[in-house]
Amino acid sequence: MDRWLGEFPFLIAVAAGALAYACGLLLRRGLALAGGARPAAWPADGLRGLGALSWLAAFLWSWSLGPRPGLFGVITTMGTFSPAALASRELTAAGLALTIVCWLLVIAGAVLAAWSLAARIRNGLFGKSPDRLAGRPPYHRLRRPMTLGTGLALLGATLLAGTVPAWVCLLAVVVAALVLQEIDERESRARLPWLAEQHRRIPRFLPRRLRRA
Repeated sequence: MDRWLGEFPFLIAVAAGALAYACGLLLRRGLALAGGARPAAWPADGLRGLGALSWLAAFLWSWSLGPRPGLFGVITTMGTFSPAALASRELTAAGLALTIVCWLLVIAGAVLAAWSLAARIRNGLFGKSPDRLAGRPPYHRLRRPMTLGTGLALLGATLLAGTVPAWVCLLAVVVAALVLQEIDERESRARLPWLAEQHRRIPRFLPRRLRRA
């Protein structure tokens, strides 16, 4: 374990983020038991947000550990865009195509995550209940569009970095997020029975084809 932490120290930030997210779930459950089916959301959401920030810090940390440019030489050791690093290498047509695909993943994922965040903010500002969020795009097609968008953006950035620490961080965060979100949804369905039908109707990550009338 010490060798892993020595080689991949950002795993500490990944574990801290998972702990913060799990504490948010426990706090939400405790508030629900104490205050009914609709407890105040902001304390638990704050802890889960702290967990997400810890995961983002872990990615920035992992991107800084590669002493050499990644596969395409686009991201430097500090995780920033470097045209000089790109120009210093011979770029083939396949490499250019892969680089463009990676940036498209980053942009598309960021747009989807921002769209999802805006939908959540609008739903909260207008005093809508959480069950009404499922009627807003993109939540009417996906239960976790923000997670999907963030994941696509981070996948694109990891492909650009192309280093072992970047891939280890991505794998660790994906596993932690999937496990914690499964626990999150099971707890939500136990507390709010109407969510079971909504979860059957709306997939988590992959949208279903619309049926023709």
